Amino acid sequence: MPNTHPHLLVVDDDELNQDVLRRTLELESHKVLVAGDGEEAWALLQDPATPPIQAILLDRMMPRLDGMGLLQRLQGHPRLRRIPVILQTADPNPSLIAESIREGAFYHLTKPFQRDVLYTVVEAAVRERHQLEEVHQRLEAGTRAASLLSQAEFRFRTPEEGRALATLLSQTC
Repeated sequence: MPNTHPHLLVVDDDELNQDVLRRTLELESHKVLVAGDGEEAWALLQDPATPPIQAILLDRMMPRLDGMGLLQRLQGHPRLRRIPVILQTADPNPSLIAESIREGAFYHLTKPFQRDVLYTVVEAAVRERHQLEEVHQRLEAGTRAASLLSQAEFRFRTPEEGRALATLLSQTC
């Protein structure tokens, strides 16, 4: 991965939780930004001066804008929806966990977290973010290249080649 010290955003209204997560993640060379609730996090994510965030650790229950509300906003934003969100809560209710995943969370951690699980989940989220960005960049490059095309002729011999061509053209368009 090109960014060996990814920026993470911790969103939690409990200052002790913020501090524990920040210190724990900084031990693994992550750069950590902190927000006290969803509204503060949203403002931070909208600020052009904020470095690119590779993953968000998001408390589910907070005042003003809770974790699920912020997750929904993120999912509705074309750029921010690609940031993996790791929801965390002290409530181990399976229906809450399922709802988090259905709404777009990358993973759901139950507090108190185990350090090795936290590290593993964060690393997987950062890796996925990096892979998604590479795919997105390749698609954009393909789209730009296709816009230069004014005429084309294709020849295929089998239905499989036809399907492959149709897939390529549909992805490009």
